[in-house]
Amino acid sequence: MKLQSFRIYTIFFLTLFLLACSYRFDIGVSSSKEKGLNFILSHPLGGKSIELNRFMIVTQVAGDWDYKHPAWAFSLPPGTYSEVRNIGYGDVPEGFSEDRKPAKLLPKVSYMALGVSAGGGGSAEFNIGQ
Repeated sequence: MKLQSFRIYTIFFLTLFLLACSYRFDIGVSSSKEKGLNFILSHPLGGKSIELNRFMIVTQVAGDWDYKHPAWAFSLPPGTYSEVRNIGYGDVPEGFSEDRKPAKLLPKVSYMALGVSAGGGGSAEFNIGQ
């Protein structure tokens, strides 16, 4: 009986540890005439910044996401991260390298914002105002 309880507690704490080390962060998308398209990155357990390594906008083509030809992308070298909270479309955060210049985003096209962080990632689908 004690061995079974020990296994249950071990599995519980291991699961808790793994969830704490890897997470999915949220990406909010907003648009205004003054600021243009803006992406807000937030941790699901609190409002702190995300330690970002890579960010890209991909287009949906014939029902599939075109990851090979992003509409816009920037990154840091593998294994390095920088804290980011807000990203304006076309505005590369300080320290990042632009991998692909921003393309004009079109109405009636589906897009997805994707980010990779230290131990997690996030995504959000969006469309440009019709």
